[in-house]
Amino acid sequence: MQQNFLQKSFIFLISTTLCLFSFLNISFGKTRSFEQTPDFPMTLVKAVQQNHEPYIKDVHQQLQKSRALLNDLKKMQTQASSQEKQEDLYAPIMKLTKELEHAERISKNLDVIDPQPWLRNKTEMDAVLANLEVAYDETLPLLQDRTRILQDAVHHAKIAAEYGKEGRKDLFHKNTLAAKKSASLAQKEGFDSDFVKEGISELENALSHIKDDRIAAAATLTEGAYLHLNSALKQPQNSE
Repeated sequence: MQQNFLQKSFIFLISTTLCLFSFLNISFGKTRSFEQTPDFPMTLVKAVQQNHEPYIKDVHQQLQKSRALLNDLKKMQTQASSQEKQEDLYAPIMKLTKELEHAERISKNLDVIDPQPWLRNKTEMDAVLANLEVAYDETLPLLQDRTRILQDAVHHAKIAAEYGKEGRKDLFHKNTLAAKKSASLAQKEGFDSDFVKEGISELENALSHIKDDRIAAAATLTEGAYLHLNSALKQPQNSE
C-alpha cells in the first residue's frame, strides 16, 4: 500500500513538473517575441530616410544653382563699366543673397531621423525654396545668359509636369507659367530653335487647359514641353 502511494506521488510530481516547463516555455516565447518588436520601427525609419534622399538631392541642386547665379552676378557687378550699373545690381544681389542664405540654414534641418520633425522641416523648406525661386527668376534675366535661362525653363517644366501628375493645381500652374516665361525670354535672347517654339506652344496650351481644369491633358502637354526644351538645350552642344 505504501508502494502504491509512492507511485502515485511520483506520477503527480512528474505531471506537475511537465506543466511547469510548458508554462515557462510559453512565457519565455512571449517574452522573446515582445523583445523583437522594436525592430519594426527601426525598419520604418530606414525606409523613411531612403525616401528623403531624392528630395534632399533636389534641394542641394537648387541651392547650388542659386549660388552659381549669385557668384556670376557678383562678378558681373565687379566688371560693370559704370557705377550706375553696379548700383542697379546691388538690390537684386542682396535679395538673392538673403533668400539663399536662409535656404541654406533651413536645409541643415533636413538631416533628421524621426518622421514628424522631417515633415515639419520639409514644409518649412518648401516655403523657403519658393521664396528663393522667386528671387532667382527675378534676378536671372540680368545675367543675359540665354543658356542658363533655358535651363531654368527646363527645370520649371519638369517640376510642373510632376505637379500636374499629382493634381496639385496651384503649383502646377505656377511652374508652367514660370517655364513659359523663361522659355520666351530665352527665345528673345536668341535661342530661337524649333524645339523652343514647340515647347512654348505646348506650355501656352497647357496653361489654357489648367484654366479649364483639364489637368491630365495639361500635364501631358507640359511633359512634352519639357522634352522639347531639353532637346533645345542639348542641340547647341551636339552641333559644336
